[in-house]
Amino acid sequence: MPRNPRARFYIQLVQKDRLSLETLRSFLEDASISCGPLHNPSVRVDPDYWRFYVRSNSHERFVRTVGSWHPRKRRQIEARLGGERPACLVS
Repeated sequence: MPRNPRARFYIQLVQKDRLSLETLRSFLEDASISCGPLHNPSVRVDPDYWRFYVRSNSHERFVRTVGSWHPRKRRQIEARLGGERPACLVS
């Protein structure tokens, strides 16, 4: 997610473990959360760096279903939902 709250919103998931990301991407797709392709943006810089993004038409579904426990990202999500806390974050 972008640090600047005025920047275009995006959700990108990144890891060195390709298999973990493949599993996560599959889980999200099964939950009707549309994702972009899993790819390595620069094999020369880091051949073990993998990422995919959540498509914009699934942002709201992602934040309501998955959310984030990260303090900054959690505040961003709540702000974008008009102060509402996603069900996954309600204690």
